[in-house]
Amino acid sequence: MYKLEVTLKQHTPLIHFQPDQEGATLRASEVKPKLDRFILTRLGEDSAYQSKRDEIARAIGDEYNNLNSYEKGKFIAQGLGWLIGNGEQPALDYKMKIIPLNNNKPDQYIIASRLSINQQNLLVQRNYKVINFSPYFAQEKEYSQLFIRINNNYQLRNDFRNKLSMLSKKGIKYDKIKCEIVSFNEPLLKYITDILPEFFIVENFGTRNGKGFGSFTVFSMKLNGVQQEINNDVKSWLTKNYDFVYKKTCNGQDPFQIIQKDYKLMKAGYNRHEGYQKSLLFLYFAKQNIRWEKRWFKRKIKEFGYTLKQDVNGDPIDINLKQSWDDTKCAINSDDTECPSNSDDNYYYIRALLGLAEVFDFLTNNRSVKISVKVNCNNKLERFKSPVIFKIIDENIYLVGKDNIPIQFLHENSPTFSIFKKVNNTINQNSEIHLDPSIKIPNEFSLKDFVSFCMKIVKSHYLSLTGYTPLKK
Repeated sequence: MYKLEVTLKQHTPLIHFQPDQEGATLRASEVKPKLDRFILTRLGEDSAYQSKRDEIARAIGDEYNNLNSYEKGKFIAQGLGWLIGNGEQPALDYKMKIIPLNNNKPDQYIIASRLSINQQNLLVQRNYKVINFSPYFAQEKEYSQLFIRINNNYQLRNDFRNKLSMLSKKGIKYDKIKCEIVSFNEPLLKYITDILPEFFIVENFGTRNGKGFGSFTVFSMKLNGVQQEINNDVKSWLTKNYDFVYKKTCNGQDPFQIIQKDYKLMKAGYNRHEGYQKSLLFLYFAKQNIRWEKRWFKRKIKEFGYTLKQDVNGDPIDINLKQSWDDTKCAINSDDTECPSNSDDNYYYIRALLGLAEVFDFLTNNRSVKISVKVNCNNKLERFKSPVIFKIIDENIYLVGKDNIPIQFLHENSPTFSIFKKVNNTINQNSEIHLDPSIKIPNEFSLKDFVSFCMKIVKSHYLSLTGYTPLKK
């Protein structure tokens, strides 16, 4: 039996569903399948195994040209005797165990997107660690149950500690953790040793890992008791594995607040309380004479007789700042090349390209009533994760991604939409209105081009993403 002992440095909290469980940490059941896929994909590309790929090509003929790198890697691993199992996702022949170093206890974090400063201070004063204004929204209802509002101020409920202990997820962070990998296959374990530091630079783990949570790097390694040299070449490995990489230094700021602000600017834009700013995705498509779904939703809601909260004067509703809700005013006698026509054909569900949402809520003049637009996905379209990924390593944020969105698949399997009335955050099922015909996800999009646009857009008062430096291979 051969053994690889690894010490991992943890850079950001891991959002864990069993944070109070003894020994709760990064789960081998999540890491191993990701590492297996990473290794098999690399085998399918590694120049050292070109002769093996040539053998596969001769053996299976024309079918070889339809294989991706991962599928080629499976054939190679099978030939090397590295695989166990014959299913769709066979596993590599090693075992992994991850435990806290010296059985130490982690710091626990309450991670929220919009606690008030008053609420945050109440928790901090009682020595709880809080990450606020972060890109994590799943537990807002749970957090609200910790507080009671009295005379326009929040106070912690008497049983808040009990409610805190019942939170479905918390952030946990160790300084370092230990990972042990064992195998009877020495060449496989040597290959893992060579590739593991790169793997942890490239991947994040746990809930909301695309927004910087669950970031680890290899701190030290021993292979069969022999210390291995570690060189965490962040720039080379990120540019090797992603189609674009941008770097930003935190300069003492909370990295999650930076990520939340930057990603919101990219996808949704800022509301007037944040300093009004159109979504950069909206602006990108407006240049192509394409409007986004938000305006289409509002128009349909109005058509079915609902009255939405009035837009604040000065908040433009379209790329053309003179635009009104009457689309024809844009189409008639207009020389504005950025003013799309009034046809529904110009509307697309563009925000889906940065990750599918489940519902959109719109305010009315009645604070207890909202109008919800539900996204109905067919069985072929699973929840599409945002292709924009943020890595946090030390004091740096890396914005990375691959320009391989399955755009045609998304377009052909575009969801439909239904309107519901929501009273006191409860949907009235009898109020459903199905929007038919619907709008589709665009069938052309370059993520790399869009992110480049986000970095350099200059148009009157519109903002761009700032502080990022492009890293090149």
